[in-house]
Amino acid sequence: MKHAFKLPPQLGDVDEAVQALRALVEPVQGNQSAVAFEVAVSEALTNIVVHGYEGRANGSSISITLSVTASALELTIIDQAKPAPAHLYERAPLLDEIDFMQESGRGLALIRHHTDKVSYSPSSAGNKLVLTFPAPQTLKPNENRKEAGEDP
Repeated sequence: MKHAFKLPPQLGDVDEAVQALRALVEPVQGNQSAVAFEVAVSEALTNIVVHGYEGRANGSSISITLSVTASALELTIIDQAKPAPAHLYERAPLLDEIDFMQESGRGLALIRHHTDKVSYSPSSAGNKLVLTFPAPQTLKPNENRKEAGEDP
């Protein structure tokens, strides 16, 4: 299964895009994994809009592709924003290395914590961020609702 989206680089559009992506992931991943997916994707898209575009859309959009296979769930984000340093995601702190009382600086650790793999390639032709998540689960009918504490 593959889905592709275009997102205007506006902070107000990030939440709607994240919710649409979560709705696609939750049926195959379950509620708990969908929450982890949502956190990582929200942080990644917010970082791109806030730090990459810095409020300037320049007429471009963010391309998002969600690929779900039996072996992995992969989200590819391509943007035309100001490139981040190539090593940014490699050197991101672990979740237990950050101060949650600080006003900022948690996003990269959250992305790293909630993904199996992160790869980033900055380029003037387009920055590419690939977030890889655990392989999809095989859910039985109504199992997703039970996991969320709902009655089937």
